[in-house]
This record gives sequence, structure tokens and C-alpha cells, in this order.
Amino acid sequence: MKERNVAIDFCKGLAILLMVIGHVLPMYHNAFRVWIYTFHMPLFFFLAGMTFKPKPFGTLVISSAKRLLFPFLVCMACSIFIHLLFGNTAWVRPRLEGIFFPDPFRYPIFGFYPRGTASALWFLMALFWGRMYLNGLYSGLPKAYLPVSLCITLACGYIGKYCFNLPLGMLIGGCAVGYMAMGKWYSENGNRVDKVPHWAWIVFIPLWLFAAHRYTFEMWNFDYQKRAYIISIAVACVASMFIYRSARQITQRINPRWYGWLQWCGENSLTILIGHFFAFEIMFLLIGAFHHIYTQTEIVVWGVGGTVGWILLLQIGKKCLNCMKLSKEIER
Repeated sequence: MKERNVAIDFCKGLAILLMVIGHVLPMYHNAFRVWIYTFHMPLFFFLAGMTFKPKPFGTLVISSAKRLLFPFLVCMACSIFIHLLFGNTAWVRPRLEGIFFPDPFRYPIFGFYPRGTASALWFLMALFWGRMYLNGLYSGLPKAYLPVSLCITLACGYIGKYCFNLPLGMLIGGCAVGYMAMGKWYSENGNRVDKVPHWAWIVFIPLWLFAAHRYTFEMWNFDYQKRAYIISIAVACVASMFIYRSARQITQRINPRWYGWLQWCGENSLTILIGHFFAFEIMFLLIGAFHHIYTQTEIVVWGVGGTVGWILLLQIGKKCLNCMKLSKEIER
């Protein structure tokens, strides 16, 4: 069995926890939330690019469908069933539309204005299409896949905001492919980045914070009026490299008992994402039952508390399985 990259799991754990925190913080006028959104989702795509290996198209589609499309469809179907079961029909249509339009772009396609999204699960469809695009670009343009991918990311963001949307998350996958290509490039040329002097990374930190303060960074809320989108791509890519390099240093120099929990979160990031999704689904269900507008406190309780509860259930289930295996071995 291939040994896992501990630094990648560390970064994925950090990103998934920041995603949970970002979803429960106030949407406006919150500096910490804006800073999180400068890199947390691009970091996921960057890490996916680092571990990506080109495959024959059919093989890639089947493997990606099992890992990404299947859990996406199962979670969306369960969400629709739960809302129907408890009579919260107001959320049925948004979730049905979210299957075909999982990304948060709001512009019309062929005269159809989708109201719903797939909530946090848009990431799965974005990663699916990102893998398809990167596979084709890396195989067809091995020397130019990085600049072409970044141009596609820029174009897809502009099209989704100002022109039209496409079904099944194809546009948000285009927004992701640039970060994935950067991760792939880093996995092959990381020794060049390692030669960058420490003072350059130190200078980058205040520039990063200034950019977060000056501009709004969202994967789908690109602000072309301020001409900040190229800046946001650059900041997200450099921040992802900085975080991975820092994680590599931490995992090499610090005892694993201090960061093992974060590594575990990275190894189980998909399961945590699903638990976070259903924590909010339960909150929406209760809102439909009691007919009131949810408060910031409810968002924090359900978004964080529900996710933490899901993680605890996972740990308890893992302990129970280990005990069952141990008892069987003793009986033998």
C-alpha cells in the first residue's frame, strides 16, 4: 500500500476545518472569513493537482465517478427524500435544480434561471470536471498545460458571472482546473519553489493580508470591476504553495501527536464534507418546520456542532469496528 503524504493530509484537514468555520461566520464585514476565502477552496484543488496522474479517459471517468459523482448523487437524493419525508417542500426544487446546476452561478442558461445549488457539495462536481480538463490538457499540451489551464479558469469565471451558465458544474470545474494545474506543476517543479528565499515568503504574508482586505475572494463571486480576479488567482496559488511548504516543515519537525487530529481530518475530508452538508440540511428542515429566519447562533450551532458530532460518531464507529476485529482475532 502506498504511503500517504502527511503534509497533504495536514493541508486538507486545515482546509476542511476552515471551510466549516467560513460557512458559519457572518457573510459580510468579517475579515477572518474573507481571509479564509482567499485560499481554502483553491488549496483543495491545488492539493488534488499535486496527487493527480493522467489516465486513459475511460478509466479516469469511471474512477472519478465512483469517488465523486456517486457520493454527490447519493447525498442529493437523500437530501430530497428527507425534505419530502418531513414535508419541507420549499427545499425540494432547489435541491433538484442543484443536481443539474451545483455551482453557485446565477446567470441564465437557455432562459432557465436555477434557484438552487448543491450547497457545499458543489466541490465534488468541480473536482470531477477539473480532473477531466486537466487530464486532457496535460496529455495534449504537456509543455503548455499550466498557462492554458489558468486562462480557462479566468475565462470560466468571466462567462459564469457575465454571460451564461452550463449544467453539471462544467463552469466551476473550469474555475478549478487552473489551481489543479498549478498543483501538478508544483509536484514536478517543487525544487524550484524551494529555492525561493525565506524573506520572499515573509514579504508575501502582508501582501496576502492586504489583498484579502482590499478585495473580495470567492470562487464564484469574481469582481472584474476592480480587476481583482487575476490578483485573486495569483494570491490563491502562492498561498497554497506557502501553506503546503509550511505543512511539510511542521510534519517533519513536530511530533505527530500534536497534529495527528488535523491529519485525520484530511484523510476523512470527504466524510466531513458530507456530514457538514447534512448538518445544514437538518437546520433548513427545522427552519421549515418552525417557519422562522435562522439566526447567526443557529448557523454556528448546526454548522459546527453538527459537523463535530458527525466526526465523533465516525470515531466511535471506528473504535467499535476495531473492537469487533480484535474480539474475532481473540476467538480464533
